[in-house]
This record gives sequence, C-alpha cells and structure tokens, in this order.
Amino acid sequence: MEYGSSAHNMLLVRDESLLTLTERDPTGRFLLDEFVGLVDNNPSWDDDERTLIYEAIELMYEAHGVQDRGNGDAYITHPLRVAIDLCMQNASARLVAAGLLHDAPEDRAQAVSEYLMHERTSADQAVSLAAIHHKAPSSPTRSDYIELSLALLREHQTFSPAAVLVDEVTNRAYPPEIDALIQSDVLTAAKHAYRADQIKRHARAGSDEALLKFFDTYDNIRSLTRHEALHTEPLSLPRLEKLVEKYSLMIDTWLSLAAELPPDISLDRLVLCQERLRSLSHTIAQRKRLRAIAERAITGVEQSVA
Repeated sequence: MEYGSSAHNMLLVRDESLLTLTERDPTGRFLLDEFVGLVDNNPSWDDDERTLIYEAIELMYEAHGVQDRGNGDAYITHPLRVAIDLCMQNASARLVAAGLLHDAPEDRAQAVSEYLMHERTSADQAVSLAAIHHKAPSSPTRSDYIELSLALLREHQTFSPAAVLVDEVTNRAYPPEIDALIQSDVLTAAKHAYRADQIKRHARAGSDEALLKFFDTYDNIRSLTRHEALHTEPLSLPRLEKLVEKYSLMIDTWLSLAAELPPDISLDRLVLCQERLRSLSHTIAQRKRLRAIAERAITGVEQSVA
C-alpha cells in the first residue's frame, strides 16, 4: 500500500475518526453513540440479533466498567472500536457481539460469571446455569473462572450464538513447558512461537474467528498511538518497546498467511499496521536518545557542582 493511495487514506481517516471520538470522551460515550447508530441502521439484523447486541453491550460494561487502558481511556473503548470495525465489514450480529465480549472472560471472568448467574431469563436456564456453577471448584483459580465464564456464556440462551467465537479467541495460560523456561530471551522466543501458532490456527479456522482475532490485534496497534509513554511517562518506554516488538512479530505472522486470509483482512490493513509499528519504533528510539542526552547533561552538571 502506498502513502497517499485511496485505500491508505480511507483507512487513516476512519481510524483517526475513532481515535478522535476516544479523545473527546475517554469514557467511550461517543464511541457508544457511533456503534449504536450502526446497529440501529443495519437493515439485515432482526430483533433477536439486535437483542444479542444490546445485551452484549450490557455485559461488556458489567465486565470492563471498572477497567482502564493505562492511558486514561476506559477499557470499553477497545471492544467498542473492535465492534465498530466489524460492523463496517458488514459482519454478522454474532460476530459483532463476540467483538464486544472477546476480552471479558479472559480479563474479567469472575465478573462475567457473577453477572450471568444473576441474569437468568427462564426457570430452565436458571437450573442449567446453576448446575454449571455448582461444578466450579470451591476455591477457583483465574483459569477456573475463565472456563466457568465461558461455560456459562455457551449455555446462556441470549449469548450462546457468540459464545463459541469468544471461547476460540480467549487467551488461556501459556503451556507449563513455556512458563517453566528461565532465560528471558528463550522465554520471549517461546511465547512468540506460541502466539504465531495461535494466529495460524485462528486464520485457518474460518473467516469469523480470523476477523475477530485480527481486528482485536488491529485496534491494539492503533491504540498504541495513545500509549502514556508517548505523552507523559518516559519510564514506560521499555514497556511500549516490548509491545511494539510483540505486535510486529504478530503482524509478520499475519502477513505470512496473506494468501489464506478472508478478503475482509486486507493487505492494506496489514501494511498500515506495519507502518504504525515502524513509526512507533522510530519515536521510541528518538525518545531514548533524548533521554540519554538529558541524563548525561544532568550528570555533567552534578559533577561540576560537586
């Protein structure tokens, strides 16, 4: 994709619009208005599909309402942008609902489980959900809560259409053999290889799963431009540097699968991700050089005073 091309400019304008809405109200209010407008004006969805979307919004808020993105944005801005992206690709209602909920079991499994246990719509469902909940360990771990929340989602009569997709993209713990590694460079390489294998599995599983996982990654890269290290917190640069490295390797994996991807995951978007990550790498390098210069100057002053 060339700078200045029609596809490049359209993507930039759309992405800038979503980030501007985020900046205008980091609580996500304007993003929610944008999203609801897309839902209400979609002529292909019936009442049941809209009910799925609106109840997914409620569960998303219940799960992520107390979280933030680490840069002043409410966490819900991320799933909202993912859902908006999917709407713009004319995705199905189940896929859009999965976009709203894709992080909830992984990050807020206990909140999801408690919400679903209290939001029952029929006596039969109450018995079914209670039976699932009863099987949970008496002292559940984070992994137990993730599996419980996913089981409750699958059984819930409203959320079940989206639950399989959410289940497929939910990140579990790394395998024990990876967690057992001690050397940091070996551990990093093993984690990347594991993530690359997961991306390949998502890409080959079907278009819905591939789209959900890709647009999750796409928005994470897009929102790095609002990372606190770029604006207010220089000490976060190492953290941002690791994120840029992680996502660069992930995009390289997506690009290696370009011929196998559904058409909605365009080469234009993949190349734009590369451009953003390269720009961030350049900015980080500049900040690090400036910080080193400043530190040397301060050291020189301190020595001269002493």
